[in-house]
Amino acid sequence: MRILLIDQYAGSLRMGMEYRPFCLAREWEKMGDQVLVVSGSYSHLRRKNPAPGLLREDGVSYRILSTPFYQGNGWRRAANVGRFVWELSRNEGELAAFSPDAVICSSTHPFDFRVGKHLAGRCGAALVFELHDIWPLSLTELYGFSPDGPLMRLIAREERRAFEESDGVVSLLPDLSLYLQQQKIHARRLTCIPNGAVCASEGGKRAPARLVRILRSVREGRRGLVLYAGGFARANAVDRFVAHARSLPDVGFAAIGEGREKADLLTDCPENLCLLPGVSPDLLGDLLRRADLLWIGTRDLPFYQYGISMNKLFDYMAAGRPVVFETPCVKNPVSDCGCGITVSPSDKIAVRRAIEELLQLSPAERGIIGERGRRAVAGRYSYPALAKRYRVFLEELLDVKRTG
Repeated sequence: MRILLIDQYAGSLRMGMEYRPFCLAREWEKMGDQVLVVSGSYSHLRRKNPAPGLLREDGVSYRILSTPFYQGNGWRRAANVGRFVWELSRNEGELAAFSPDAVICSSTHPFDFRVGKHLAGRCGAALVFELHDIWPLSLTELYGFSPDGPLMRLIAREERRAFEESDGVVSLLPDLSLYLQQQKIHARRLTCIPNGAVCASEGGKRAPARLVRILRSVREGRRGLVLYAGGFARANAVDRFVAHARSLPDVGFAAIGEGREKADLLTDCPENLCLLPGVSPDLLGDLLRRADLLWIGTRDLPFYQYGISMNKLFDYMAAGRPVVFETPCVKNPVSDCGCGITVSPSDKIAVRRAIEELLQLSPAERGIIGERGRRAVAGRYSYPALAKRYRVFLEELLDVKRTG
Protein backbone atom coordinates (compact mmCIF):
# COMPACT_ATOMS: atom_id res chain seq x y z
CA MET A 1 0.00 0.00 0.00
CA ARG A 2 1.18 3.53 -0.78
CA ILE A 3 0.21 6.02 1.95
CA LEU A 4 0.42 9.80 1.71
CA LEU A 5 0.24 11.33 5.19
CA ILE A 6 -0.26 15.11 5.34
CA ASP A 7 0.60 16.70 8.69
CA GLN A 8 1.92 20.26 8.73
CA TYR A 9 3.64 19.75 12.09
CA ALA A 10 5.04 16.24 11.57
CA GLY A 11 8.44 15.73 13.14
CA SER A 12 10.72 12.83 14.05
CA LEU A 13 12.97 11.64 16.85
CA ARG A 14 15.69 13.99 15.64
CA MET A 15 13.44 16.97 14.85
CA GLY A 16 11.06 16.62 17.80
CA MET A 17 7.25 16.69 17.95
CA GLU A 18 4.91 15.74 16.46
CA TYR A 19 6.03 12.10 16.72
CA ARG A 20 2.84 10.28 15.71
CA PRO A 21 3.21 10.58 11.90
CA PHE A 22 6.82 9.41 12.09
CA CYS A 23 6.04 6.47 14.38
CA LEU A 24 3.12 5.28 12.24
CA ALA A 25 5.03 5.74 8.97
CA ARG A 26 8.03 3.82 10.27
CA GLU A 27 5.86 0.87 11.28
CA TRP A 28 4.02 0.87 7.93
CA GLU A 29 7.37 0.85 6.13
CA LYS A 30 8.37 -2.20 8.18
CA MET A 31 5.15 -3.90 6.98
CA GLY A 32 6.23 -3.34 3.38
CA ASP A 33 4.19 -0.21 2.62
CA GLN A 34 5.54 2.93 0.97
CA VAL A 35 4.86 6.11 2.93
CA LEU A 36 5.42 9.78 2.15
CA VAL A 37 4.92 12.32 4.96
CA VAL A 38 4.16 15.88 3.84
CA SER A 39 5.09 18.51 6.41
CA GLY A 40 5.91 22.21 6.80
CA SER A 41 9.45 23.49 7.28
CA TYR A 42 8.68 25.48 10.46
CA SER A 43 6.83 24.38 13.59
CA HIS A 44 7.13 25.77 17.12
CA LEU A 45 6.82 22.21 18.44
CA ARG A 46 10.13 20.97 17.03
CA ARG A 47 13.62 21.09 18.47
CA LYS A 48 15.12 21.26 14.98
CA ASN A 49 13.27 22.43 11.87
CA PRO A 50 14.23 20.95 8.47
CA ALA A 51 14.95 22.75 5.22
CA PRO A 52 12.35 22.53 2.43
CA GLY A 53 12.76 19.62 0.03
CA LEU A 54 13.01 15.86 0.23
CA LEU A 55 14.21 14.22 3.43
CA ARG A 56 14.63 10.62 4.56
CA GLU A 57 15.03 9.85 8.23
CA ASP A 58 15.22 6.43 9.86
CA GLY A 59 13.41 4.81 6.94
CA VAL A 60 10.69 7.49 6.65
CA SER A 61 10.43 9.76 3.58
CA TYR A 62 9.32 13.39 3.93
CA ARG A 63 8.38 16.13 1.48
CA ILE A 64 9.01 19.33 3.41
CA LEU A 65 7.08 22.36 2.16
CA SER A 66 8.35 25.89 2.84
CA THR A 67 6.50 27.65 5.68
CA PRO A 68 7.46 30.88 7.51
CA PHE A 69 8.51 31.46 11.10
CA TYR A 70 5.88 32.47 13.68
CA GLN A 71 5.47 32.92 17.42
CA GLY A 72 2.30 32.61 19.49
CA ASN A 73 -1.20 32.29 18.04
CA GLY A 74 -1.43 35.58 16.14
CA TRP A 75 -1.58 36.46 12.45
CA ARG A 76 1.89 35.07 11.73
CA ARG A 77 0.72 31.60 12.71
CA ALA A 78 -2.35 32.01 10.49
CA ALA A 79 0.01 33.04 7.67
CA ASN A 80 2.09 29.93 8.35
CA VAL A 81 -0.99 27.72 7.94
CA GLY A 82 -2.07 29.58 4.81
CA ARG A 83 1.37 29.17 3.25
CA PHE A 84 1.37 25.43 3.96
CA VAL A 85 -2.02 24.97 2.29
CA TRP A 86 -0.89 27.07 -0.69
CA GLU A 87 2.35 25.07 -1.04
CA LEU A 88 0.36 21.84 -0.72
CA SER A 89 -1.88 22.91 -3.59
CA ARG A 90 1.05 24.14 -5.67
CA ASN A 91 2.85 20.80 -5.29
CA GLU A 92 -0.23 18.63 -5.87
CA GLY A 93 1.11 17.30 -9.19
CA GLU A 94 4.33 16.13 -7.57
CA LEU A 95 2.42 14.44 -4.74
CA ALA A 96 -0.01 12.81 -7.19
CA ALA A 97 3.02 11.22 -8.91
CA PHE A 98 3.51 9.22 -5.71
CA SER A 99 0.24 7.45 -6.69
CA PRO A 100 -1.11 6.95 -3.16
CA ASP A 101 -3.72 4.30 -2.31
CA ALA A 102 -4.64 6.31 0.80
CA VAL A 103 -4.42 10.01 1.60
CA ILE A 104 -4.50 10.92 5.31
CA CYS A 105 -5.18 14.56 6.27
CA SER A 106 -3.73 14.78 9.75
CA SER A 107 -2.74 18.39 10.43
CA THR A 108 -4.14 19.76 13.68
CA HIS A 109 -6.19 22.23 11.62
CA PRO A 110 -8.70 21.13 8.92
CA PHE A 111 -7.49 23.47 6.16
CA ASP A 112 -5.43 20.87 4.30
CA PHE A 113 -8.53 18.75 3.67
CA ARG A 114 -9.70 20.36 0.43
CA VAL A 115 -6.35 19.78 -1.25
CA GLY A 116 -6.18 16.27 0.22
CA LYS A 117 -9.65 15.50 -1.13
CA HIS A 118 -8.77 16.72 -4.61
CA LEU A 119 -5.53 14.74 -4.54
CA ALA A 120 -7.30 11.56 -3.39
CA GLY A 121 -9.92 11.92 -6.12
CA ARG A 122 -7.23 12.45 -8.72
CA CYS A 123 -5.45 9.24 -7.66
CA GLY A 124 -8.51 7.13 -6.81
CA ALA A 125 -7.24 6.89 -3.23
CA ALA A 126 -9.15 6.37 0.02
CA LEU A 127 -9.45 9.68 1.89
CA VAL A 128 -9.01 9.81 5.68
CA PHE A 129 -9.53 12.77 7.99
CA GLU A 130 -7.56 12.31 11.21
CA LEU A 131 -8.81 14.38 14.15
CA HIS A 132 -6.36 15.37 16.90
CA ASP A 133 -8.42 18.02 18.68
CA ILE A 134 -11.95 19.25 18.09
CA TRP A 135 -11.62 22.63 16.41
CA PRO A 136 -12.80 25.28 17.00
CA LEU A 137 -14.07 23.94 20.35
CA SER A 138 -10.60 23.53 21.86
CA LEU A 139 -9.64 27.04 20.70
CA THR A 140 -12.73 28.70 22.14
CA GLU A 141 -12.48 26.90 25.50
CA LEU A 142 -8.70 26.99 25.96
CA TYR A 143 -7.87 30.39 24.51
CA GLY A 144 -11.14 32.30 24.77
CA PHE A 145 -11.81 32.88 21.08
CA SER A 146 -15.40 33.82 20.32
CA PRO A 147 -17.24 30.97 18.56
CA ASP A 148 -19.02 33.61 16.47
CA GLY A 149 -15.80 35.11 15.10
CA PRO A 150 -15.22 34.71 11.35
CA LEU A 151 -12.14 32.50 11.78
CA MET A 152 -13.90 30.17 14.22
CA ARG A 153 -16.90 29.88 11.89
CA LEU A 154 -14.56 29.10 8.99
CA ILE A 155 -12.79 26.40 11.01
CA ALA A 156 -16.13 24.86 12.05
CA ARG A 157 -17.29 24.78 8.44
CA GLU A 158 -14.07 23.18 7.16
CA GLU A 159 -14.06 20.59 9.93
CA ARG A 160 -17.68 19.62 9.21
CA ARG A 161 -16.76 19.24 5.54
CA ALA A 162 -13.87 16.94 6.48
CA PHE A 163 -16.07 14.79 8.70
CA GLU A 164 -18.79 14.38 6.09
CA GLU A 165 -16.79 14.13 2.86
CA SER A 166 -13.92 11.82 3.87
CA ASP A 167 -14.16 8.08 3.29
CA GLY A 168 -13.28 7.52 6.92
CA VAL A 169 -12.43 9.43 10.10
CA VAL A 170 -9.67 8.41 12.51
CA SER A 171 -10.11 10.06 15.89
CA LEU A 172 -7.59 10.24 18.70
CA LEU A 173 -10.53 10.92 21.03
CA PRO A 174 -12.54 7.86 22.14
CA ASP A 175 -15.89 9.65 22.48
CA LEU A 176 -15.90 11.73 19.30
CA SER A 177 -19.12 9.98 18.22
CA LEU A 178 -20.93 11.85 21.04
CA TYR A 179 -19.77 15.18 19.63
CA LEU A 180 -20.79 14.24 16.10
CA GLN A 181 -24.21 13.22 17.38
CA GLN A 182 -24.63 16.51 19.24
CA GLN A 183 -23.63 18.51 16.15
CA LYS A 184 -25.76 16.36 13.81
CA ILE A 185 -22.68 15.51 11.73
CA HIS A 186 -22.66 12.24 9.80
CA ALA A 187 -19.30 10.56 9.19
CA ARG A 188 -19.27 7.58 6.82
CA ARG A 189 -16.89 5.49 8.92
CA LEU A 190 -15.31 6.32 12.28
CA THR A 191 -12.66 4.61 14.37
CA CYS A 192 -10.53 5.61 17.36
CA ILE A 193 -6.77 5.08 17.12
CA PRO A 194 -5.13 6.99 20.00
CA ASN A 195 -1.58 8.16 20.42
CA GLY A 196 0.96 5.63 21.62
CA ALA A 197 4.14 5.40 23.65
CA VAL A 198 7.11 6.79 21.74
CA CYS A 199 9.63 6.05 24.52
CA ALA A 200 8.67 2.36 24.68
CA SER A 201 9.78 1.81 21.09
CA GLU A 202 13.06 3.70 21.35
CA GLY A 203 15.10 1.38 23.54
CA GLY A 204 16.69 2.24 26.85
CA LYS A 205 19.40 4.86 26.41
CA ARG A 206 20.71 6.23 29.68
CA ALA A 207 19.98 9.88 30.32
CA PRO A 208 22.95 12.29 30.66
CA ALA A 209 24.67 11.98 34.03
CA ARG A 210 24.11 15.69 34.72
CA LEU A 211 20.32 15.33 34.55
CA VAL A 212 20.41 12.17 36.66
CA ARG A 213 22.43 13.99 39.35
CA ILE A 214 19.94 16.86 39.37
CA LEU A 215 16.98 14.51 39.87
CA ARG A 216 18.87 12.71 42.62
CA SER A 217 19.62 15.99 44.41
CA VAL A 218 15.96 17.10 44.20
CA ARG A 219 14.84 13.81 45.75
CA GLU A 220 17.59 13.66 48.41
CA GLY A 221 16.28 14.17 51.95
CA ARG A 222 12.66 14.22 50.76
CA ARG A 223 9.87 11.61 50.75
CA GLY A 224 9.97 10.99 47.04
CA LEU A 225 10.19 12.46 43.56
CA VAL A 226 7.19 13.51 41.47
CA LEU A 227 7.98 14.18 37.82
CA TYR A 228 6.20 15.91 34.92
CA ALA A 229 7.37 15.68 31.31
CA GLY A 230 5.70 17.57 28.48
CA GLY A 231 4.99 20.99 27.08
CA PHE A 232 4.86 24.12 29.24
CA ALA A 233 1.57 25.22 27.72
CA ARG A 234 -1.75 26.45 29.04
CA ALA A 235 -3.52 23.22 28.08
CA ASN A 236 -1.22 21.17 30.34
CA ALA A 237 -1.92 23.15 33.53
CA VAL A 238 1.75 23.18 34.61
CA ASP A 239 1.00 26.11 36.91
CA ARG A 240 -0.92 23.66 39.12
CA PHE A 241 2.10 21.35 39.22
CA VAL A 242 4.10 24.26 40.62
CA ALA A 243 1.34 24.90 43.17
CA HIS A 244 1.44 21.25 44.30
CA ALA A 245 5.22 21.50 44.77
CA ARG A 246 4.77 24.59 46.89
CA SER A 247 2.16 22.87 49.08
CA LEU A 248 4.32 19.74 49.60
CA PRO A 249 7.80 21.09 50.52
CA ASP A 250 8.98 17.71 51.84
CA VAL A 251 8.49 16.10 48.39
CA GLY A 252 10.80 16.62 45.41
CA PHE A 253 9.29 17.80 42.12
CA ALA A 254 10.84 18.06 38.65
CA ALA A 255 9.45 19.14 35.27
CA ILE A 256 11.04 18.26 31.92
CA GLY A 257 10.14 20.15 28.76
CA GLU A 258 9.90 23.45 26.90
CA GLY A 259 7.16 25.93 26.10
CA ARG A 260 5.97 29.52 26.19
CA GLU A 261 4.99 29.43 29.90
CA LYS A 262 8.30 28.05 31.17
CA ALA A 263 9.95 31.46 31.57
CA ASP A 264 7.09 32.67 33.78
CA LEU A 265 7.41 29.61 36.03
CA LEU A 266 11.16 30.08 36.42
CA THR A 267 10.61 33.40 38.18
CA ASP A 268 8.60 31.87 41.02
CA CYS A 269 9.90 28.33 41.56
CA PRO A 270 9.80 26.76 45.05
CA GLU A 271 13.06 25.26 46.30
CA ASN A 272 11.84 21.67 45.94
CA LEU A 273 10.99 22.07 42.23
CA CYS A 274 13.53 21.79 39.44
CA LEU A 275 12.79 22.71 35.80
CA LEU A 276 14.83 20.74 33.25
CA PRO A 277 15.17 21.12 29.47
CA GLY A 278 13.28 18.89 27.05
CA VAL A 279 15.00 15.70 25.94
CA SER A 280 14.56 13.27 23.05
CA PRO A 281 12.30 10.20 23.48
CA ASP A 282 15.25 7.82 23.62
CA LEU A 283 16.44 9.59 26.81
CA LEU A 284 13.09 10.43 28.40
CA GLY A 285 12.19 6.86 29.38
CA ASP A 286 15.23 6.59 31.66
CA LEU A 287 14.35 9.87 33.40
CA LEU A 288 10.71 8.86 33.90
CA ARG A 289 11.76 5.59 35.53
CA ARG A 290 13.84 7.50 38.09
CA ALA A 291 10.72 9.10 39.59
CA ASP A 292 8.53 7.59 42.30
CA LEU A 293 5.40 8.75 40.54
CA LEU A 294 4.42 10.83 37.53
CA TRP A 295 1.98 13.75 37.26
CA ILE A 296 0.07 14.94 34.23
CA GLY A 297 -2.82 17.39 34.04
CA THR A 298 -5.35 19.22 31.90
CA ARG A 299 -7.57 22.25 32.37
CA ASP A 300 -11.03 21.75 33.82
CA LEU A 301 -12.92 22.29 30.56
CA PRO A 302 -16.10 20.76 29.09
CA PHE A 303 -14.52 19.55 25.83
CA TYR A 304 -12.62 16.83 27.72
CA GLN A 305 -15.94 14.94 27.87
CA TYR A 306 -15.04 13.65 24.41
CA GLY A 307 -11.79 12.07 25.57
CA ILE A 308 -8.08 12.64 25.96
CA SER A 309 -5.28 12.51 23.35
CA MET A 310 -2.23 13.67 25.32
CA ASN A 311 1.04 12.53 23.78
CA LYS A 312 3.06 11.94 26.93
CA LEU A 313 0.41 9.96 28.80
CA PHE A 314 1.39 6.69 27.13
CA ASP A 315 5.10 7.33 27.67
CA TYR A 316 4.27 7.71 31.36
CA MET A 317 2.47 4.39 31.36
CA ALA A 318 5.32 2.69 29.49
CA ALA A 319 7.74 3.81 32.23
CA GLY A 320 5.99 1.56 34.74
CA ARG A 321 5.43 4.26 37.36
CA PRO A 322 2.11 5.20 39.04
CA VAL A 323 0.40 8.20 37.45
CA VAL A 324 -1.55 11.00 39.12
CA PHE A 325 -3.81 12.25 36.32
CA GLU A 326 -5.46 15.59 37.07
CA THR A 327 -8.32 15.84 34.57
CA PRO A 328 -12.12 16.07 34.32
CA CYS A 329 -12.01 13.19 31.82
CA VAL A 330 -13.09 10.32 34.06
CA LYS A 331 -12.79 7.73 31.28
CA ASN A 332 -9.11 7.65 30.36
CA PRO A 333 -6.27 5.10 29.94
CA VAL A 334 -5.00 5.58 33.52
CA SER A 335 -8.36 4.77 35.10
CA ASP A 336 -9.10 2.08 32.52
CA CYS A 337 -6.03 0.00 33.39
CA GLY A 338 -5.67 1.05 37.04
CA CYS A 339 -2.12 2.36 36.75
CA GLY A 340 -2.70 5.42 38.93
CA ILE A 341 -5.24 7.84 40.36
CA THR A 342 -7.47 10.18 38.36
CA VAL A 343 -8.46 13.37 40.20
CA SER A 344 -10.64 16.33 39.28
CA PRO A 345 -8.62 19.54 38.63
CA SER A 346 -11.11 21.48 40.77
CA ASP A 347 -10.12 19.52 43.90
CA LYS A 348 -6.63 20.60 44.98
CA ILE A 349 -6.89 18.72 48.26
CA ALA A 350 -7.72 15.46 46.46
CA VAL A 351 -4.68 15.87 44.18
CA ARG A 352 -2.35 16.32 47.13
CA ARG A 353 -4.02 13.39 48.85
CA ALA A 354 -3.41 11.20 45.79
CA ILE A 355 0.28 12.13 45.76
CA GLU A 356 0.55 11.42 49.49
CA GLU A 357 -1.26 8.09 49.13
CA LEU A 358 1.07 6.82 46.41
CA LEU A 359 4.23 8.00 48.16
CA GLN A 360 3.20 6.15 51.32
CA LEU A 361 3.29 2.86 49.43
CA SER A 362 6.44 0.77 49.27
CA PRO A 363 8.46 0.76 46.02
CA ALA A 364 7.20 -2.77 45.36
CA GLU A 365 3.57 -1.70 45.78
CA ARG A 366 4.08 1.26 43.46
CA GLY A 367 5.74 -1.11 41.03
CA ILE A 368 2.64 -3.30 40.88
CA ILE A 369 0.48 -0.28 40.02
CA GLY A 370 2.93 1.02 37.42
CA GLU A 371 3.27 -2.41 35.80
CA ARG A 372 -0.41 -2.29 34.84
CA GLY A 373 0.30 0.73 32.67
CA ARG A 374 3.39 -0.84 31.12
CA ARG A 375 1.42 -3.95 30.16
CA ALA A 376 -1.41 -1.85 28.70
CA VAL A 377 1.08 -0.03 26.48
CA ALA A 378 2.71 -3.27 25.36
CA GLY A 379 -0.66 -4.73 24.42
CA ARG A 380 -2.71 -1.78 23.17
CA TYR A 381 -0.77 1.47 22.98
CA SER A 382 2.51 0.59 21.27
CA TYR A 383 3.00 2.01 17.79
CA PRO A 384 3.43 -1.42 16.18
CA ALA A 385 -0.03 -2.38 17.51
CA LEU A 386 -1.61 0.97 16.58
CA ALA A 387 -0.12 0.92 13.06
CA LYS A 388 -1.58 -2.53 12.44
CA ARG A 389 -5.05 -1.35 13.53
CA TYR A 390 -4.74 1.73 11.35
CA ARG A 391 -3.68 -0.30 8.33
CA VAL A 392 -6.66 -2.66 8.72
CA PHE A 393 -8.93 0.41 8.69
CA LEU A 394 -7.26 1.70 5.51
CA GLU A 395 -7.70 -1.70 3.84
CA GLU A 396 -11.39 -1.70 4.74
CA LEU A 397 -11.84 1.77 3.22
CA LEU A 398 -10.05 0.70 0.05
CA ASP A 399 -12.22 -2.42 -0.26
CA VAL A 400 -15.38 -0.32 0.05
CA LYS A 401 -14.06 2.20 -2.48
CA ARG A 402 -13.11 -0.47 -5.02
CA THR A 403 -16.33 -2.46 -4.70
CA GLY A 404 -18.69 0.49 -4.26
